[in-house]
Amino acid sequence: YAIDPSLFSLRAGPVRVVTEGLAVGQTIQNTRPAASLTAPWDQSPVQQVCVAVDGPRLLALFEQVFDPSFDRPAA
Repeated sequence: YAIDPSLFSLRAGPVRVVTEGLAVGQTIQNTRPAASLTAPWDQSPVQQVCVAVDGPRLLALFEQVFDPSFDRPAA
């Protein structure tokens, strides 16, 4: 993400982690407008969550960065 944020699609909203029951450890995000938030979402800050990735472009960037034969300009 730090090298090329355009590879990722983000969605904003409060995020919580399930701490009991069948979904323990899973994260959930409230995507409803802030005006409709109710407890326990009221105290949760808005976070950016990655919901999509341009896989082919990300793999090409990965290969470019980690390929030892890639011709890098002299520092």
